Amino acid sequence: MEELISKRDLYNDIAKLESEALEYTSKLAQSDHIDEWRRMNAILLERTNFKFRVADAPVILEIPDSGIGDLSDGYHTFNQLYYQRMMLFAALVRVYKKFAWKSRRHEDGELCFNGGWFVVGIDTPQGSYTYHYEDKYWDKFDCEELPVGKHWDGHTEEDVTRLLSLPVMNEV
Repeated sequence: MEELISKRDLYNDIAKLESEALEYTSKLAQSDHIDEWRRMNAILLERTNFKFRVADAPVILEIPDSGIGDLSDGYHTFNQLYYQRMMLFAALVRVYKKFAWKSRRHEDGELCFNGGWFVVGIDTPQGSYTYHYEDKYWDKFDCEELPVGKHWDGHTEEDVTRLLSLPVMNEV
């Protein structure tokens, strides 16, 4: 995943580079490299203008000090949305219990993320669909516990539509 940077961090990085450039320009001013000094001054002016454009720009992404989980779209935080998704998946697992399973180990026997996590899945006619959750949510998923998780077939978030292939409840 691409690393996110806040406007404040970007501004601070620019200020640091600007400071280093000012120091270099001061050394150039004391030397015989007038053309280099003029070039550096032009660059500094451009960077300073950019810095102020960043400072005045609307905030596109300001990551809260508490972390990205508390980043909000103005209505919900990431943490709230992930919790809601987990609860919806737990409800789906409960309804389709005979198709669902959970395990603290992947199919190779390794603990999920070196421990403290588990994988939960539902087997659909189009293949399984899984999520990982922290152990503190283990009891939210009422389904068969397996010693190791089932084979991961490479499904991605785009395969979430597999869940729509589950049979209609009166057909189960």
